[in-house]
Amino acid sequence: MRQINLWEKSLKENISFEPLRDSIVSDLAIIGGGYTGCSAALNAAESGLSVTLIDKKIGFGGSGRNVGLVNSGLWLPPKKVESILGKDSGIKLNKALSKAPDLVFELIDKYKIS
Repeated sequence: MRQINLWEKSLKENISFEPLRDSIVSDLAIIGGGYTGCSAALNAAESGLSVTLIDKKIGFGGSGRNVGLVNSGLWLPPKKVESILGKDSGIKLNKALSKAPDLVFELIDKYKIS
């Protein structure tokens, strides 16, 4: 069964890659082009590293099936996070997560992602 995900269906950029057939030398190789892999590759490249990101289809897995949600937390209420991690660590994590949507939209603006 062939699935078409939201990202694939709605993207305006024409992104395609040839299969990797040659050796590539880079400072960092990342396997997996979901949100985490793409984010790590972007962060490393912005830090000056040469990066090779390898995946059959960028954003096809869970990343492409999240229906466009930008989430600022976990699947747990903030107080539950604090009770699991301890108050100080829980508050620190919750504050970091609360900034995630701003980061997403800043990257969209910076790189003019449709």
